[in-house]
Amino acid sequence: MGEVFGPLIFVLFAESGVKSMIHAFDLKGPRVPVYAMLGYIILAAMFACLSFYLSSKLFIQDETFQLLNLIFTPIAIGIIMAIKGKWLRKNDGEIIRLDTFWYGLVFGIVFVGIRYFSLRNFEV
Repeated sequence: MGEVFGPLIFVLFAESGVKSMIHAFDLKGPRVPVYAMLGYIILAAMFACLSFYLSSKLFIQDETFQLLNLIFTPIAIGIIMAIKGKWLRKNDGEIIRLDTFWYGLVFGIVFVGIRYFSLRNFEV
């Protein structure tokens, strides 16, 4: 469960941080999607590395389930972020790119991928 809920908690934390930065620095105007995607990739990588301090081992021990986690967790994060974005649009909330399926999916792929490839042979 930690390999699924961990990335979800971090993506929601990232979303909150990005919204706070937009307000703090009064960032207005056009934003380039490529730069936004690069920023979310960097943010996901940073959060994945930060997550090593919370747990320096994979919660899922079976190799088959670890590989399934690499596929399904990013998809689940993308779906959850898309649902959240749809809910925010419906309720006139503030939307950022991370509130879409594709940006959530990429965040999840980077986060889960870094944890998997960094920790799969790591013994505590």
